[in-house]
Amino acid sequence: KLRAMSRIADMRKELEAASARLKRLSSIDGLTQLYNRRHFDEVLELEWSRAERTQEPLSLILCDIDHFKAFNDNYGHIAGDDALVKTSQTIMHTLQRPTDLAARYGGEEFSVLLPNTDAKGALILAKRICSQITELKIVGISSEQVTVSAGLSMCEGDKSYPFDQMIQSAVEAMGKAKIAG
Repeated sequence: KLRAMSRIADMRKELEAASARLKRLSSIDGLTQLYNRRHFDEVLELEWSRAERTQEPLSLILCDIDHFKAFNDNYGHIAGDDALVKTSQTIMHTLQRPTDLAARYGGEEFSVLLPNTDAKGALILAKRICSQITELKIVGISSEQVTVSAGLSMCEGDKSYPFDQMIQSAVEAMGKAKIAG
């Protein structure tokens, strides 16, 4: 009887470990190994609530690889995937705190969620990300270098400012950055 109980306990531990691995795998983008959009949305909601409670700032950076469709069309999907992987690794390595979250937002877009970070801190990080990606010197046949445009937004626990507006503000800022070059 004791042996059976021990075996059941072992099976329960194995099942819990498998469940944890499955949950982690369902949160990760297969190509970039960053968190996926679904996980980002879940964490954004949690961090938004925390920012409301604590009245601390929450910043969001959205990055988009410039002219990615043309790059992908000219150099192929393998080169495009390589550019996505290198970009995601650079974003991840640029983050300095365990609470910061990088995710693949969609296609060639990435998001960086920065709890307890004001606009000044987020701007410094956004500039560093853009600079680091430019320094990668990912180039295609025509020596056209891969760059990113970034937009950011920030809130300070303002309940009247919904988090979808925070995302929209970052998207608009990113669009302005693209236009500005």
